[in-house]
Amino acid sequence: MPSGNNTFLKHLIEDDFLGPLIFWDTSFPAAIILEVGDRPTAAIHFAEKLIKNKTHIVFSTHLCTEMFNLIVINKVKNGEGAASNNEAKKLLDKNPSIISSYQQEIENTIKAFQEFLGKFAGRFHSVLPTEPTVATSILETKSKYSLSAGDAIHIGTMLASQQRDIVGFDGHFKRIDGINIWSEFAKSVK
Repeated sequence: MPSGNNTFLKHLIEDDFLGPLIFWDTSFPAAIILEVGDRPTAAIHFAEKLIKNKTHIVFSTHLCTEMFNLIVINKVKNGEGAASNNEAKKLLDKNPSIISSYQQEIENTIKAFQEFLGKFAGRFHSVLPTEPTVATSILETKSKYSLSAGDAIHIGTMLASQQRDIVGFDGHFKRIDGINIWSEFAKSVK
């Protein structure tokens, strides 16, 4: 299935992935690329297992948008000495031109993300979540579990495809019925 193919449900049924399949939440690549808290070690360890086992990874195209935003916020937060992501967002809202001070760092981090995805060449599949079944699942998931829009997109896309395995570090995923959260760190997320 080509990356970005918008007939995901059809292809998931018809394609022979020749290996296991797992969905990604943005918190997983963010832990590796942005080295957030004590998550990188667990994330890197699990990524190595996915690569070794030739696991196919699937994510909503929204993951790329979230990663870009997190990369920008992280660079501004660290560069401007902001205490939190929210503080960094406020700084960006007041003065969007500060991004230019971090342009090279942002580009380098985006390149690192691209290289990380490259380790799954031929085994990563991005989903444009606009199929009616997926859209319905996203809305139902958001409503039922009071998730953010981004998390509802990830989980709703996964559930619409009848998959139950996701790797991520969001503790609130534990309250979603019938999914398997595959990360060593998830057990201790509060």
